[in-house]
Amino acid sequence: MYKIVFIIGLLLVAFTVKAQHNYKQIDSLSYDLYVKKEWKQLAHFGETIQKENFNFYFLNLRLGIANYNLKSYSKAIAYFEKSLHNDSTSQVAIEYLFWCYYLEGNYREADFYYHKLNKKQQGMIDYKPFKILDFVYFESGLNFEQKKKQNNNNNNLATPKRSLLFLNLGINLNINHDLKLYTAYYFQDLKSSFNDNELHRFFSELTYSWPKNYSIRLGLNYIYAHDKINSSNTYTSDFTDKIENGYVSVIGVTKLFDKFKVNPFIGIVYTNTNYIQNDTE
Repeated sequence: MYKIVFIIGLLLVAFTVKAQHNYKQIDSLSYDLYVKKEWKQLAHFGETIQKENFNFYFLNLRLGIANYNLKSYSKAIAYFEKSLHNDSTSQVAIEYLFWCYYLEGNYREADFYYHKLNKKQQGMIDYKPFKILDFVYFESGLNFEQKKKQNNNNNNLATPKRSLLFLNLGINLNINHDLKLYTAYYFQDLKSSFNDNELHRFFSELTYSWPKNYSIRLGLNYIYAHDKINSSNTYTSDFTDKIENGYVSVIGVTKLFDKFKVNPFIGIVYTNTNYIQNDTE
């Protein structure tokens, strides 16, 4: 009985010493491969010791970084999540998880980990958190004008009064991280003693972003213009009103470079003009 207990005790002591030695060896070897940036060897090393159930923060972090640099993002995510379980406050692990999910195209999870970063770390990342409403643009104004000019006799003559009212409204929506929709409406009303020129413009553009700074754009532009002649003016009573409307469809590809961009496009234009004769006595 004593002999069996004594043997078991020796085995337990030997196993403990061996485990402590392996921990130091694994920590030292993984650190050495990490410093040398031997990513393939370090990732392979992580696979060979997987069954030994070593689980500590720096080991998981190093193995995650190795797989990240090998673009094995799924494996990297598993290691970074382990390191985050070891240390839930690790900003390094959180940032790597953000980039892994982002580069995999899983923007929902990337956004989740982005918001777990502190403000300082967020400020160092060139990333805009996803939101459906990107921006709203509004501009409006009213302008009155009446200038005087001189004739050959140096007499001041009043030119016709003019007023300009305009309104510009635009909204940009993020359908997802790659697809954006911009819609705008522009209105202009230019009045003078001779005529009243009214313009309506509706614009919509869909932009899809590709990797490597490419994007494709599909745009549709509708214009309606009505030039109303002031029939009370004796000089214009015989003129006609003019109504113009048209469509402009555009498809284009954009490539962004460091200091410039290339933007070739193809457009299809359709216009229609109608004249309305004023009634004259």
